[in-house]
Amino acid sequence: MDFKEKLEGLTNRLKEIFPKDPDKQDPDKLGEYYETLRTELSKFAGENRKSLHERPEDRYTNAYSVCLQYIAQAEALDLLVPPNRNLHGWRTRNSSFFSQNLLLAGWESLAQCQRDTGNRIYRATLAHHLGMYALGDNDPARAIWWLLHTQADDAFDNVEGHGWRDLRSNFQVSSNLKDTLQQLAPEPSDWKSPAGFAEDVVRRLVLKHPEHSYLFAHQSSSIEFPISNPYFEALLDAAKKQDTSSQEKGDSLETLATYLFMLIPGWIPHQKVSNRTFENDLMVENLSPHSNLMADMLGRQFIVECKNWKDPVGVQAVGYFIHRMRLTHSSFGVLLSREGITGEQDSKAATDLVKQSFHEDNVLCVVLNEKDLDNLQKGNTTFRALLITKVSEIKYGKTSAG
Repeated sequence: MDFKEKLEGLTNRLKEIFPKDPDKQDPDKLGEYYETLRTELSKFAGENRKSLHERPEDRYTNAYSVCLQYIAQAEALDLLVPPNRNLHGWRTRNSSFFSQNLLLAGWESLAQCQRDTGNRIYRATLAHHLGMYALGDNDPARAIWWLLHTQADDAFDNVEGHGWRDLRSNFQVSSNLKDTLQQLAPEPSDWKSPAGFAEDVVRRLVLKHPEHSYLFAHQSSSIEFPISNPYFEALLDAAKKQDTSSQEKGDSLETLATYLFMLIPGWIPHQKVSNRTFENDLMVENLSPHSNLMADMLGRQFIVECKNWKDPVGVQAVGYFIHRMRLTHSSFGVLLSREGITGEQDSKAATDLVKQSFHEDNVLCVVLNEKDLDNLQKGNTTFRALLITKVSEIKYGKTSAG
């Protein structure tokens, strides 16, 4: 059975799950419909992942056909429930809630296929539809996020797609942005690596071309962009590699950190920020145009240190980071250390210094370790929730549940 026949088989299965006859549709079962559709589509993509990169005679990849299946089912979900209908005791903002989650599932499912096979898998049209939903929701920051990912994915095929045209028409981006994205998307030696993903193109755009940072200064109703687990897994694998130099180990952890901080709307990381006295691995700015919880809690600028060491970071290195926080008048900072810091288990040394710094002069040094990163990858928490929890633990201690 060729790919086209398999796709027709999937379409027939989905028609049974999702009847077109309005009289047979039950909006109260929308969540059940969504879960079934997501499972079926993901199963199909996984079962056929080896052929998704193959190009038939026409100009579309097999992955494009799978994208269209996700989009068609998402649009069908839209028709099931009118705007503001009350579902299971809670009111949807609009009928696109489940539709957008289905497209996000498709974005991740195809990325996972790329991780599994090492083949280039097209995903741009899913990102474009997510960008269009964001425009419809009047969320410019989220729209820019997804439209940039659209053109970043198209850049791997040297295509000027809908993402670029919508960025130009809706946000008047500079004309050289397309060429910049193209330069940032050379064909990688390994499509399983972080460099093979659109997410990495957008990340490098922010770091290497700060002149485009204004794109991320728009207001957003989203509190956090969704993490791309296959891409984050690739970043984690790179950071955990043992057969690399100390410099490469440190750089890989910084790369991972820059992606995490970009997940908070308005946050822009800057790498290797230095003056005549010292250098900071990262400096993060909150460019959100309005006041928000994260700005109120953490301030508008803070510094980050990344330590990809084989042992916990000791009191001297932690003390020097806190010293740099004071020199830069940063009341908040993040120390990302895969092995954590000394004293995390027995409350002494570096851990005591972190607590002492807060109690004496209100300097908050949050420590993230490999366990925290693994919890992010497993979906046990989000980056925003993780930071808020860590801040609360320094200030007030752990809850009984923690």
